[in-house]
This record gives sequence, C-alpha cells and structure tokens, in this order.
Amino acid sequence: MLNLRGVAFVRDGRTILEHVDLPVRAGEHWALIGPNGAGRSRVLSMCGARNHPTRGEVAVLGHEVLTTVSRCFDHPIHVERRHGRWRASAGPAAT
Repeated sequence: MLNLRGVAFVRDGRTILEHVDLPVRAGEHWALIGPNGAGRSRVLSMCGARNHPTRGEVAVLGHEVLTTVSRCFDHPIHVERRHGRWRASAGPAAT
C-alpha cells in the first residue's frame, strides 16, 4: 500500500532524515510521533509527492513516487481516492 525504503532528505547540506524504512500494508493504521523538527511532516509530504527524497524510494499502491522534481513534472503520478478506494495512475508526460 505504502512503502518508504532507504529514504533520506537533505536540505542546504543538512541531513533532515536518513535511513527511513516504513512499510504500511492494507488495513494497517499508523501514527507518526516525535518532537518538533523530527521530520514527521516531511515524511508525510513525501508520501503525498509534495516533497521528494534526496535518496531512497517512496511507493504508493505499488507505484514509485518519482524522486526528483524534474522527473515528477515529466511523468507525474496521480493518487486519488474514489468510492472509498485509493487509485494511482501515471499522468501524461509534460510538454
């Protein structure tokens, strides 16, 4: 359903996240807890393709969320909920 594997995020030369592995299977419920600045929002933003990891892989419904902004714009992946189910589909290439 959702899989983060070896995810790292570096901003301005500073490592924000490193070695994040999070498999979430269908039917599981998870909560991310930790102090301010721990990276909870960053992890969730990568799951929703709003941010992209510096290293590693994020996959939603078996589809890799592309890891660089340029690749994301060239081949976007749309994840949406319809009729109570999540659906991921590859969008058309940008022109």
